[in-house]
Formats: sequence, structure tokens, C-alpha cells
Amino acid sequence: MSDAIVRVRTIDTQYYIGALYWELLDLLHIQIDCLNADILVRGAMTVGYMHVGTNLDGPIFGPALVQAYEMEGSEVIYPRIVVHEDVLARLREDERLRREEHTVEEEEEYLSHILVEDEAGLHYIDYLRASSIAFEPDFEDWLAFLVEHKQLIETRLPQAVNSSVRRKLNWMKIYHNRVVQETLTKLQPDARLEDGQLAEGVLEDLRIT
Repeated sequence: MSDAIVRVRTIDTQYYIGALYWELLDLLHIQIDCLNADILVRGAMTVGYMHVGTNLDGPIFGPALVQAYEMEGSEVIYPRIVVHEDVLARLREDERLRREEHTVEEEEEYLSHILVEDEAGLHYIDYLRASSIAFEPDFEDWLAFLVEHKQLIETRLPQAVNSSVRRKLNWMKIYHNRVVQETLTKLQPDARLEDGQLAEGVLEDLRIT
């Protein structure tokens, strides 16, 4: 665990209301900041018992940490933050994970804007799609983030001699192009950016070939 960063949000304090949503939102912004610094993040999120110390100063240990560590090592192959299925199941059982004014269904609807499920049934933070919401209403700022994301992949992919690293970057490439395509299909006809450029043309240039 020498290269691991452990983050804990307690839910038995005054900060617990909507703990799951706010933690996912914080992780989304952390991932955006890391990518802007050319740092790829791979991790797992769980919910469970943890020892964090009386003043939250550690030492940190417990079954939730073990579960997250094992999941990250065995299932989180690509640069993304995966959410353990127990977390989403717990959302329905533990009202502390929900914001007090929301029903389970309403909270799940909000989470659907941050999380996505892959073909294997794993939920992960959909950082490219969700970041479009985080950057609202500044669409151009989101496009600038996509430019950085594209440049990171295009710079590193040709240099990747390790097959494992190459697979991870290829996953990012496919993910990037999928989000670009989804955004193109939602554009209004002749939509233009603040500088007058056609948004469609700018997005087409953001595809990675």
C-alpha cells in the first residue's frame, strides 16, 4: 500500500447528510484536478467500518479499507474510480447516505449523473460526462478539459511500451470518443461557442483517431 492514498468520510457526525453524493462529487473534482495535472487515478470506493482515530488523525485501518484495497487490486484495471456494489445497496438501507429531503429514487437519479455502469456491472465515476455538469454553465471550460484529456492520451499512447499501460490508455481513448459522440448527438443545430465557432466542428476535432 506504499503508493495508496486513503480518503475517509465519516457518516456518524454532523457531516453525514447526503454523505454518498457529496463524497462522489468531491472525488469527481479530485479526479478532474489530477487529470489536469497529468495524473491518472485508479481507485475503489466502499462503505463500512473504519478506525480513523478520535480526532480523525489515525491510524486508519478496518474492513472497509481492506475491501477497497482488494477491489482496487483485482477489479479496477483502468484509470477510474469504481464504486463497490455494497455502497449502492446501502443507499437504500441507510438514510444517512442520502440527503434528508430526497427519496431513494430521487437520490439515485442524482447519482446517475455522476456514475455509470460498465458492461461487467461495475459502477464508476463517469468523470468526463459528469465534468460537463461540474463546469456548467461554462461549456468552453469543459471543452478545454476535453482538450487536455485528449492531449494526455495522444502524448502517452505512442510512448506506451508496456501492454498493461497501453490497454489502460486505449480504454481512456474509447471512453473519450464515446463522450464526444454522445455530446455531438445532443447539440442543437448550428450551436456556436462564444467566439462564434460551430460547436460541432470543435467537438469533431476532439476525437482521438
